[in-house]
Amino acid sequence: MNITTDICIVGAGSAALYMALEATSDNIKCHILETESAAQFDATEMVLTEYLKTTLSEYIPFCLSGDFFRKVDRQSDGQYLVTTSCGDDISCKYVVFTNDGKYLG
Repeated sequence: MNITTDICIVGAGSAALYMALEATSDNIKCHILETESAAQFDATEMVLTEYLKTTLSEYIPFCLSGDFFRKVDRQSDGQYLVTTSCGDDISCKYVVFTNDGKYLG
């Protein structure tokens, strides 16, 4: 599947969800991908992420697919092409990493 969005956010914790909430409130299309090495959340983080997911569900467009990030490539036109673990391609203007950034190496 080919998806077009403004921002692809890699990481599905509270930082990513809050970033998506701010973006979607300004009508910026977001797609959030999880990382396979996502850390286990403590109880407070779990409550916060569930609250943010519920709040985000009121906004369209917004997508939290549960899919995992695989790789990102910069295209000749300046856009980024993010590939997911399911083989989906996400074309976007910006890619934001909210975890430790180890995927950039």
